[in-house]
Amino acid sequence: MVNNRMYEVDEEGKVLRELGPDAPHVPPFMTNVPNLDYVEAGQKLAQPSLKAALAVWSAFKRTAMAGDVTVSEISAARENRVCMYCDELRYEIRWGGEDFEKQAAKLDIFWRSQHRGHSWQEYLDLRFGDDVVCR
Repeated sequence: MVNNRMYEVDEEGKVLRELGPDAPHVPPFMTNVPNLDYVEAGQKLAQPSLKAALAVWSAFKRTAMAGDVTVSEISAARENRVCMYCDELRYEIRWGGEDFEKQAAKLDIFWRSQHRGHSWQEYLDLRFGDDVVCR
């Protein structure tokens, strides 16, 4: 989303087309990308935080958890703090750094070990090495 307008973007950050306000879309929304004021079809977006959000989405889609939740939004306000929001969860999932595949694997193990439970209220943070921090 840019300036309250929706655009379809491929895995490489290329803008495919603008979507109408009532057009069906495939979630998630990528929001809060800094330094992105204007977008047009065919444009290749190179903002580091958007690249990070796309990498998070790519890694997450291959997890078992991806089959259990619906990702509605990925906020890319900062490259080192990408926040994922899921319809079924009360908390955000925080990603950052560079190794999103490792973070996705860690999330998958944690998700299964919790029997898909989620008693925390605010966040699940994957940015601390081998640790998962929940609040």
